[in-house]
Amino acid sequence: MFLDKFPKLSQEEVESIQYQGDPIEYDVRLATLASRYSACVVINPYLENPHWPFLIDHVPDHEDRCVVWHYQEQWLAKLFPKNWQPEDGYIDIHIPKLQYSWRKNPDIDIAMTFFDSPLGNFEPDPWDKDYTLIWYMDPVFNPTDDEIWVMTCEPMGRKSQGTKHMGYLTPQVLVETNPKLPYLGYRLEEACPAYWDLAYDNAYYLNPSHTKDLDEKLWVIKVTPRYRKTKGWNWLGQVTPDPEIIYNSSVGIVDYDLDLSHTSWDDLRYANVYLLDREYLEEGSEDLWAIKVLWTDEPEGVKVMGYVRPVEHIEVNPDIDFVDIDYQPALSYRPLLKDWDKKIVWELDPQQTDYNRVWAVKKSMRLDSKEFYMDSYLPAHLSDQFDIFFISYNEPNAEENWSRVRQFAPNAKRIMGIKGIFQAHSAAAEQSQSDMFWVVDGDAWIVDGWNFDFIPSLFDRNCTHIWSSTNPVNGLRYGHSGIKLFPKSIFNKQIDYLDMTTELNTRIKVIDKISNENRFNTDEFSTWRTAFRECYKLLRKTDKQSKQNLSIWNTKFAHVEYADFSLLGYRDAQAYADKNLDINDYDLLKKVFNERRNKKN
Repeated sequence: MFLDKFPKLSQEEVESIQYQGDPIEYDVRLATLASRYSACVVINPYLENPHWPFLIDHVPDHEDRCVVWHYQEQWLAKLFPKNWQPEDGYIDIHIPKLQYSWRKNPDIDIAMTFFDSPLGNFEPDPWDKDYTLIWYMDPVFNPTDDEIWVMTCEPMGRKSQGTKHMGYLTPQVLVETNPKLPYLGYRLEEACPAYWDLAYDNAYYLNPSHTKDLDEKLWVIKVTPRYRKTKGWNWLGQVTPDPEIIYNSSVGIVDYDLDLSHTSWDDLRYANVYLLDREYLEEGSEDLWAIKVLWTDEPEGVKVMGYVRPVEHIEVNPDIDFVDIDYQPALSYRPLLKDWDKKIVWELDPQQTDYNRVWAVKKSMRLDSKEFYMDSYLPAHLSDQFDIFFISYNEPNAEENWSRVRQFAPNAKRIMGIKGIFQAHSAAAEQSQSDMFWVVDGDAWIVDGWNFDFIPSLFDRNCTHIWSSTNPVNGLRYGHSGIKLFPKSIFNKQIDYLDMTTELNTRIKVIDKISNENRFNTDEFSTWRTAFRECYKLLRKTDKQSKQNLSIWNTKFAHVEYADFSLLGYRDAQAYADKNLDINDYDLLKKVFNERRNKKN
């Protein structure tokens, strides 16, 4: 304040002088208190606005006279020289009333009014008299990232020295909650619409899953302007109640088969009580409540909603998911409430597991239950005979090989003409009635003494079993083109593979027994194709046995027909080793074969 450079009487000192109707006498008494200073300021303690003295910005030449500043018919301050007397006189300074210019944002509804609006009753603080004062829209009604100005106050006749943020203005709106509904936990301050929508009845409606019996939306919170007639409804979104669940301590925390989202709107005002399904209670016992659902903090009463079933947690042994097990006894078993502290465990029939204990399924009502083993077992449906399939695709000797298969297995089935190795095997899996099935390749000649009587143990039923074959060109004896026993379950998925047999199922059992002779050397292309595919695969393997087998493919028996094309297949595989080929594509291999022959010619 400008007058702070002068000594000043305290407010208590000034108030100690009682004004008794004579202004001269009053000033003399004030001057007496101020006489201890060469010049002393007295501030009027009874001003309508205690900040008005800040309007004083100069002291005139006054010699021994008392300077009195006035504003709006009140004296603001008096400056008394030392030993002032009334005959020394006065200098009266009347500060003109400050004039301001008001402006409202033309982009905002001209009819909009605000709570605590400064317009018409606001006078800036004296220290703000030379600034442009700006009020902004309440952020609750402004969803944008920019602040939106509402109104400004600027000094008239003076140059503005800058701007000052005066805070926010809140539109005059009426916020209502639907009397038909209880308080559902929403926050009213988050329900306000954008300021440009305040020409409407802005409302949130109850999630329609709760109002299926109504033909229209049920509003929950409504915000309407108080300063104008609305244009209609503007739906801002929906309110989805989030209830509090209280569990009966004698039952415990249990999952229930209950969809609360469809609770009728008319029931939200009550404490909804659900009774435990009597199937889990002992005969003759009284009803027992399971859960209470509170949609509001102050329910109007209690309403019994009916019976509710608990969710039975079922855990199936993932290590035997390939076995067809009759789970019905476990699924239909209903543990009584008194047994809910137990996790019921069923095992497989020990006669099917070589008397090893193998659990099949566990059922629990509470997640913290302790395991309890049942005396009864679940039977596994294990085939003791497996379907046999002969898969052929353009092998020249397929018919004689098929006749050979029928000698060993009269009921064998044939898959022929299906393009794609995986597709052909998948067709066999679809036709198989057993949990595993045999596959004999189209160029396989079954050896004397072979039979299809192998039965794997329960724990090997998810393994692919591979028998060895004899290579007539180079004498190799290993699993290439041998008879195979596949688990049916592995064909439920398809993967990108190079060698379907070893990549579709990583659980492999190789049996060192000759099942057949691989008579692939029936013509030039068939011989080359078999050698090319197998050598191409062996080139990508790093184990010692694969490397040894690969080196033997580079040999032949001189008297064997088409042996030269087996060697060509080996060499062409070496040439294509760094290329990414789909070696299971019959047409592609035919093209490569022809290109290599034409190049050599």
